[in-house]
Amino acid sequence: DGGESDGGESDGGESDGGGAGFAIVPFGDVFNHSPSAAPSHAGYDAAAGEYVYYAGAALGAGEEVVVSYGCHDDAVLLACYGFVPPSNP
Repeated sequence: DGGESDGGESDGGESDGGGAGFAIVPFGDVFNHSPSAAPSHAGYDAAAGEYVYYAGAALGAGEEVVVSYGCHDDAVLLACYGFVPPSNP
């Protein structure tokens, strides 16, 4: 589900002013969380007028696209993202 970032992973995005911000991104919550996901990046591309996701590594055909929501304890993941992983490092 969704995407938030701690630098490498998907975050709330950036405003056109260049500062960090928050955005409601349709379909942005379809990405599953993986604490070991390659660092990815998400943000608003003002020139294109789009919110974009960039993979942190090349993906092969059929590979699942995952993002890391950051290093959070179970309580934060549940409160902010609505799930608790079976194993949380």
